[in-house]
Amino acid sequence: MAYPKAHEIILSKKQRAILNKYSRGTHTPLHLKIRAQIILKADEGKPNITIACELNRIS
Repeated sequence: MAYPKAHEIILSKKQRAILNKYSRGTHTPLHLKIRAQIILKADEGKPNITIACELNRIS
């Protein structure tokens, strides 16, 4: 079964740096941390199912 890719996202270096900061921050709220990780993985062109599995959101 083919899974759809995440929507194409093109991030600037500045945007990527900010999202990396959020995704690794120890004081970042969890929902913001997860959202930043999702966006960064989508920017890499990964399919939605792969992103979900890598972030342990589905088994």
